[in-house]
Amino acid sequence: MAVEAPIVGLRCRMSRTCARSDRTEAGHGPDPGPAGDTLDPGCVAAAQASEGYDGLKTTVIQDEAEIQGLRLEWDELSLQAASPTIYETFDYVMASWRVFDGRKSDLVVITVRDDAGALVGLAPLRRRQRKRGLFREVVLEYAATVEVDRLGVLASQNHESAVWDAVVPAALDLSWDVWELPETPSDGPCVPAIRATFGNSDDFVLSSQPSGAGLLLDLTQTWEEFFGQHKSFRKRLKRFEREFPNHEIDHYLDPSTVGAGLDIYERIADRSWKPGKVGISKSRMHRAFYDDVMPSLAVNGRSGVRVLRSGTDLIAADITHVWGSTAFFHCAVYDEAFADHSPGTIFTGLVLREFFESSVRAGDLLTGHADYLRAWSCGEVETQDLTVRRQNTRARLFDVQRPILSAAKRARAAGSSRRAAV
Repeated sequence: MAVEAPIVGLRCRMSRTCARSDRTEAGHGPDPGPAGDTLDPGCVAAAQASEGYDGLKTTVIQDEAEIQGLRLEWDELSLQAASPTIYETFDYVMASWRVFDGRKSDLVVITVRDDAGALVGLAPLRRRQRKRGLFREVVLEYAATVEVDRLGVLASQNHESAVWDAVVPAALDLSWDVWELPETPSDGPCVPAIRATFGNSDDFVLSSQPSGAGLLLDLTQTWEEFFGQHKSFRKRLKRFEREFPNHEIDHYLDPSTVGAGLDIYERIADRSWKPGKVGISKSRMHRAFYDDVMPSLAVNGRSGVRVLRSGTDLIAADITHVWGSTAFFHCAVYDEAFADHSPGTIFTGLVLREFFESSVRAGDLLTGHADYLRAWSCGEVETQDLTVRRQNTRARLFDVQRPILSAAKRARAAGSSRRAAV
């Protein structure tokens, strides 16, 4: 179901129309919130427009069939974005939401269209409940929050600020207590839009904290140019080639083979220096997610698994995605038995060599990269976690309970100490 609102001007008083969600069958709708509040109203507000972008129109969609119908436009918009990313594509967002959270939250997509009806912006969001002390709060966040990196609102080039100016008021009129925006690029359009709306408001508290940086790679140079710039890597690679002269990289880059690649990846991850904590090896749910999304992404070689081996020895594996002209180095693992041979550095370099010789023009090492990769980067994307919290009755109840819960926690700790001393 969709509700539309034209963008009627800067700092307008927001009008509101509510429509009930269709997702109310057993097992789909979240539990009612405090004081009878529920997650199913789909509300949209009249939103503000940037100078020169009058006529943009926002639509809030909560019906999954309608959202499915956005697939082609969604991905076309993603490719038109200033910084296209695989993590904002339809397949990736929907698989992450469906596998990790589909039964616990409501999916909400805000679209932004120009006066000709063209899609120029899209915000895939979800609303869910979580317990906070003695009460529950409603959280608004990106639809995909697991196995993703630096999410945001999709916007076509030259429309980024206008789209954010449209999305923020539309999201504001949804029912939520806290809006969380993790790993937000510090120099992007989100930060000024959020600060302009919430930074000086008595009705909201805006907080932010640094959340790391993502490293970028220039893949327009040749392999020889890159190789010549990194003496340490040259030495390590020559040593590796002497010790493993018959090493090969196996490719699992199409829908029919990517599942076998994931099996090998998981076997290596289970023998890595942090088994059970990386990618598909974290849980059965994580494996289910990759089984869901990778065949779709592997169409036309957009995603796949690469495995470094020497004979029958499986040394390392890597999941890499390609979207637009950017390669996303998602996650690499290696067998701890080969740790003395710098397998992480070697394998990442060998995979890079393939992309230097392709049409890919840029690489993204993502937030949370290994520090040894910093020497290879051509720039960084600094990010911050933004949190907007409403100052409503529920928030005041949360504040009242805090000292009570703290005192109870101290009392339990003191009681445990006394019992241990007896």
